[in-house]
Amino acid sequence: MYDLVRINKMIEDISKFFKELEEAGLNADNLNQSIRLNASAMSIFSIMNRTVDIAQEILVKKELGMPDSYEESFAPLAKEGIINVDLAEKIEKLIAERKLFAHHYFAATPKVVLKLSKDIYVVKDFIDRVKKIVAKEEKKK
Repeated sequence: MYDLVRINKMIEDISKFFKELEEAGLNADNLNQSIRLNASAMSIFSIMNRTVDIAQEILVKKELGMPDSYEESFAPLAKEGIINVDLAEKIEKLIAERKLFAHHYFAATPKVVLKLSKDIYVVKDFIDRVKKIVAKEEKKK
């Protein structure tokens, strides 16, 4: 059984980070505004981290093993039928970019951050799927 309180908290965090990303208002016209750029980058990084946290919570509870890297957390979820393969692949590509923020922040150019600020919305599809799982588990209580 999933730790529903923990998963719901992670979902709330992701919603908060999406709101902060939107408030930062990064776009092609203001890429040189470091406050917007840094706020967006931090929101994206936080969304990525919490998305991995949710995936790993599910992996642990389903006893699917732990992957060697964060981006590998999603293929087992697809194999188990929790998400579809297309969604898993999209999130894996997105999470692979997390390394730019975690290890090579200088490589996260304004254009890369802007691209990721658009690509990150695939996480919402993942969250929608997780919410269905959580709702199903809550009904079992």
